This record gives sequence, structure tokens and C-alpha cells, in this order.
Amino acid sequence: MAWKFRSAKDPSLDWKRPVDGSTDATEWKGTYSLEDIPYYKNPENGWLQNCNSTVLFATGSFDTLMSKKPGFMFPDGQTPRAMNAIRLLDTMQRATMDDVVAAAHDTYLPNAARFIPDLIRAYTNITTDSSGLKGPIETLKNWNFRTDTGSVATTLAVMWIEKMIEQNVSRLQKPYTNEERYSITNGAAVSIRSMSEQQLVDSFKSVVSSLINDHGTWKVSWGSINRYQRNPGGKEVSDKNASWGLPAVPGYLGALNAYVSKKTPDTKKRYGVTGNTFVAVVEFGKKLKAKTILTGGASSDPNSPHFTDQVDGYINHKYKDILFYKKEVQKGAERTYHPGE
Repeated sequence: MAWKFRSAKDPSLDWKRPVDGSTDATEWKGTYSLEDIPYYKNPENGWLQNCNSTVLFATGSFDTLMSKKPGFMFPDGQTPRAMNAIRLLDTMQRATMDDVVAAAHDTYLPNAARFIPDLIRAYTNITTDSSGLKGPIETLKNWNFRTDTGSVATTLAVMWIEKMIEQNVSRLQKPYTNEERYSITNGAAVSIRSMSEQQLVDSFKSVVSSLINDHGTWKVSWGSINRYQRNPGGKEVSDKNASWGLPAVPGYLGALNAYVSKKTPDTKKRYGVTGNTFVAVVEFGKKLKAKTILTGGASSDPNSPHFTDQVDGYINHKYKDILFYKKEVQKGAERTYHPGE
């Protein structure tokens, strides 16, 4: 007997928005078999990717066969993270786990490369040197679109593209759905085509002003304000507590190593709220191998050495080996016990 998937929907309706629940037209009609839903099996290129993105580009190129399936089966757009994943995977041959880890932390930000030139062009077209933006714009002009803890350009780019996302969300037809909003906040549906050059420059000017107000200068390196902090008992983050600087940026810039940080009403620095909290690389063969990393550490006890012992590995991409086999576990054990003792 074939497995059955969720009931089918009328493909002529817009399932991204609320539909009329008082009519039979919006009822689910029948079911799909597993063979009918989007799937891939042993693709010729040797890999599949998904970064909260459409399945149409799971193997890199557009899949015309997949595109014939009902649109509600793949509502997600092609995210900048997926585009970056494809860019990296297309160049990899006989990759080791370490190669995969390195690729997952590639510092190039494709959505910065996509949007920042438009900002620079807008500034050049409409702004005089008296605007106070000459220095920040020059910093962006000289940037290679790679993130780094010491990069001021990364700070400017992240904060400006955040504002572009806010403006995109504000123009959604209300009430909008989480699905519509998410396609913008993950970078898939972000656009600046409807914005004037003046709007682009004014938004950037507000970023520069915000940095000066908070830090006394716009020359703020990304690592100095993009922080990771782990407090016991779920206590609120604070600029007074110990924290670590990270090069990671939000996924909407195309970073595979996604890390979203936000200010709170009581902080001037930004602290992590979402992103890659646990990462695993697994190699299947005669012997199972894996490397992982976790934000902070495995212990929730602030007095434990394992409360923050993975922070350095998380920041610097130094994954730890996972011990699958008894001899390995016994060799790496800090202590052993027998149940009941």
C-alpha cells in the first residue's frame, strides 16, 4: 500500500493568504502519494541542499519536472543562503568533513553584493559631501562583501539591509501571514525596486546616526557589537556581562553560518536571538563519523566547565568529534558510573 501525504488543495487559490473557510472550494480534495510530492533520489550531481528554500533548486539548477507540481507544494522562494550553498557546492569535489565545515562558514555575503552597489549608486546620484555619509560610503566601496569581526562595512551593511527588510514587511497587504513575512525576513523576497534613491540614502543615514548615538562613532566593527552571551537561568543579556564577538551574520545576507543578533531596550550591543545553534556534519561509511558544535555548551549549569566550553569552537569553526562506539566513549569519558550507585 502506498503511503499517503496531506490532502490536496485547489492550485488556483492563493494559499499564502487566508482563504474562505465557508465554501467547499477551499476544502482539501483527495490525497497525494509520496511519489507525487516533490522529492529527489540520487541526483547526478551528488548533493542536495535546502536552506529554508524552494525545492526547485535543490540540486542547483532549476528543475522543470519539479516545477510542474502544484505551486503550494513549494511556496518558499530561493533564499540567498541557498544561492550561496549552490555556489559553494558546485565547486566541491571529494569533500571531506573539514571541507564541508569550511564551506559552511564561508564569509562571502551574496545579498550584500547584490544590494550595496545600489546604495552606493543612489548616494553618488543625489548626495553632496555635506551629507556626512562620504566616509561610510567609501568604507562600503572598498569592501569585498566578506564578513569579519573587525569589519566596519559589515556593520553598515547588516544594519542597512535590516531597514530594507523592515520597509518590505511594512508594505505587505494586511493582514499578512507568517509565510509571507518569512519569505522577506529570510531574504528570498527582499526587493528595493520600489524604493527611490532618496529612500535608500535616507535609510542609510539613519543607520549612521544610530551608530553615532550609541557608540560615538559610525566606525563600529561588527565583532564589537555582534555578540554571543550565555547567562545562567535565562537571565537577560547585558552589556555589563561577559560576551564574545562573532563574524557570523543573519541568513538574509546569504550567510550559511546564520546568526541573528538584536539590541534590547537596555543594551547598545546586539546579542544572538536566532540562527545556527547546533550544527552537525556526518559521514556515512563503514564507520560512522560526525563532528558537531553547539552554541555555548552542553551543560546548563553555570558552574560546569561545559557551560561555555564550545563557544570558541562555535566562533572559530572548530567542531568536536562525536563518539559513536563504546571504546571511543570509554576513552573520552570524564567519569563513569553504574546505574543505582
